[in-house]
Amino acid sequence: MTLRPAPHIHRKMSSPSIYLHVLVALIPPCVAAVFFYGIRAIVIILWSALLFLVSDRIISVLIHKDTHYYDISSIISGIMIALMLPANISMLHVFVGVIFASVFAKQVYGGAGTNLFNPALIGRAFIEVIYRVRDYDVVMPGKERWVLNTLLSASSENLSAQTGTHFSDLTEWMMGSVPGFMGASAVLLIFFGGVYLMLYGVIRPHEPMAVILAFSIVYIGVTGGRTESVGLIHALAESGVVFVAVFAVNDYATSPIDTRFRFIAALLIGIFTAVIYLLVQPIFSLLLPVLLMNLMTPIADFYSRSKLFAQGKEVRGHKMTGENGARAEEVGQ
Repeated sequence: MTLRPAPHIHRKMSSPSIYLHVLVALIPPCVAAVFFYGIRAIVIILWSALLFLVSDRIISVLIHKDTHYYDISSIISGIMIALMLPANISMLHVFVGVIFASVFAKQVYGGAGTNLFNPALIGRAFIEVIYRVRDYDVVMPGKERWVLNTLLSASSENLSAQTGTHFSDLTEWMMGSVPGFMGASAVLLIFFGGVYLMLYGVIRPHEPMAVILAFSIVYIGVTGGRTESVGLIHALAESGVVFVAVFAVNDYATSPIDTRFRFIAALLIGIFTAVIYLLVQPIFSLLLPVLLMNLMTPIADFYSRSKLFAQGKEVRGHKMTGENGARAEEVGQ
């Protein structure tokens, strides 16, 4: 037996390249946010991404953590937080949520890849708990999205007055014209981003499909398949379930190693999302199911890791081989 130094699990793609693919996949929902909310969306997205990047970098310097590349995951988390926010969010609220996510949901665990919870979802949840963003006046996407007086100060009354149009067209729903989240409701554009990630092998199609299918079955079963303004397409957009299905369920750090557990977790996320969406505010259906599954991931990994290494099972595209699980080589390498 030949002994080799760590790491013992090898990938065809490095972490920076994976993060870069995810960043590219986030462009379509960002485009939707900018299209419907204009300058305000640009400011919030850039503010959130820059804050997360700077916060992570400062902490890395303070703890003397050696990083050979800029952590693109910081930008990704910042963008994800922004896309899950309403357009009339205060910049201070964004600041508080991003810093909390960076420090207490990511860096306290050791940085990217070692966190227990998805940092973006934790940051968004913290904003909700502290500031009750769900109590903001509803902001509708509208035509006066490039008005300069919404650039820095965007009270709910101001934006609501400018964007009072009611959209009921199916196509507009799928493009993200649903009040609530700036970009997490753009079902069709998020789907394009998901297809991109699947084509490059960053995520598997099984888990996103399981989440969406489970959500749809529960929703139709409970509502009887109503097709008015609370129909399935509207629910998929308003709940943000497609967003988490693509960008959160397959997160390498917070999802189970074993593909079987990961698939089961995806089904449960879809079911819980539908139930919570039908009972309470959409923001809770966006956050709680995934965070609960994140909490269960260490338990699932505890029962599966040693067995996977011993039996040579495939884990996220890697074949676990070798004597007593001593080493693992990537499939096809």
